[in-house]
Amino acid sequence: MIIDIDSQTRIKGTAACWQLEREHVTKGAKAFKPISYHSTFHSAVSAAAEREIRTHHAHGVDEAITAVRETLAKYQTVLHALPSPAD
Repeated sequence: MIIDIDSQTRIKGTAACWQLEREHVTKGAKAFKPISYHSTFHSAVSAAAEREIRTHHAHGVDEAITAVRETLAKYQTVLHALPSPAD
């Protein structure tokens, strides 16, 4: 299973884990490469959201708050579409 988060980020399920992947260009060829590994889908989504917040270009409190709200809303949409871990 592959879930695209945006054009450069996706979550890929394997037999062993969930991989958070980013697009890279090597010798002119685009390919997705894993940047972290997770035992649950929810953990992979959380890691992707946290990474996006950490690397956001926001400057100042107002921009940072807006960036966090927008990022969390984007990832909550992904999580709410799935059953909770207890289900």
